[in-house]
Amino acid sequence: MGRHLIARVALVASIALSAGCGAESATPSEEEGAAASSQAPSAAGDAPAPVAMWEFDGDGHATVSSLLTFAGIHEFGDDAVVLDGHTGYGATSDAGPLDTTSSFSTAAWVTLSHAADYATVLSQTGDVAAAFYLGTGEGVWNFAMKDMDTNEPGHTIRALGTTPTVDPDTWVHVAGVFDSAVGELRLFIDGELAAATAFDAPWQAGGPIIVGGSQAHGAPSDFWPGAISHAAVYQTALTAQQIARLRESTRPTTVPPLLAIDPATYAHGVLDGTWDLQMSDEQVKSLASSFSPGEAAAVGLPDADTKVRVGFSGNTWWLGFVFDDELWLVGGVPEGDGGVFSMDGDELTITNGVDGWITFRWSVEGDALTMTHLDCVPQSGEGECEPSPDFLPAVQVYTFSGSDASY
Repeated sequence: MGRHLIARVALVASIALSAGCGAESATPSEEEGAAASSQAPSAAGDAPAPVAMWEFDGDGHATVSSLLTFAGIHEFGDDAVVLDGHTGYGATSDAGPLDTTSSFSTAAWVTLSHAADYATVLSQTGDVAAAFYLGTGEGVWNFAMKDMDTNEPGHTIRALGTTPTVDPDTWVHVAGVFDSAVGELRLFIDGELAAATAFDAPWQAGGPIIVGGSQAHGAPSDFWPGAISHAAVYQTALTAQQIARLRESTRPTTVPPLLAIDPATYAHGVLDGTWDLQMSDEQVKSLASSFSPGEAAAVGLPDADTKVRVGFSGNTWWLGFVFDDELWLVGGVPEGDGGVFSMDGDELTITNGVDGWITFRWSVEGDALTMTHLDCVPQSGEGECEPSPDFLPAVQVYTFSGSDASY
């Protein structure tokens, strides 16, 4: 089957799965954390105050102003949040506070519940990727920055440490420093310098701070598998001595929380593959009205036999359209038309990191996947999300079309 690109990135990005969701960030179940302002007391004696710090109190709330909103599979323990490494993360609703072109530092206490080649404790995102990543990269401890907002290869510079030990019961202090004065990235593990590398090409990331994840191709990614406590960012290059004192002054006094969820939550494999939804003549005509005449002609609308195709793999999804047996992907990668999902019993919640969150009740019987629209939360957390009868019904029945979910 051929693979084609639909040039209009957001043409019907969320129509098939979002059923008409509104515009800008929230979650299916909002649990919030707060961040310290720059006037907060210093956490490390002579170290400057953090521009943001999260100390979770067990309900998702931290100590002072600016909130995090958590999504996906997560739970709160004593002064910590624990994440599943597949779907859970927290993000600020506004742009992150760091000037990522100037010196800054970032630090947190973490545990690791399973090995992850790429997993992020803290990042500040742009439109496509993130300016920095503290966590693991290439399977080892890692503090990395990008020289531009892209996921193209060759633009990520990493300070790489040793291979982390997987132990959900043991806290580890991780910290990353960008020193713009000397052009260097430094990684600290448990208060000791673990790696340093040259870097002098920062860019300003205008998106949110993400705790427990990052962003790739404009969608959530690099989810942290384990607990996080005392996460903080500073608008200065902390010294080795300051980081050592920060580690001592913020050391957790309780055992790390563990994720207590049904293992069936991870049984995403039941959906792996592609599923097609046949569109009616009425729905195809409505869809065709969203295209320019040239675009409609290119794909054969309104006369083409048209299906919605959804691919599921692990905990990720993508959306495309099949016009006369040819697959077309909105945006191409697809960027903005794919993302992550989580399952809780018979409820499935998806996001593409752009349009908000959509929850369905799902069931599979033979080759039929039935998805019933339950709820939708726009990214802004405001306005209404209603199914769009012009495109898709509230109850959608897909037919299994292939075991290969690549596009």
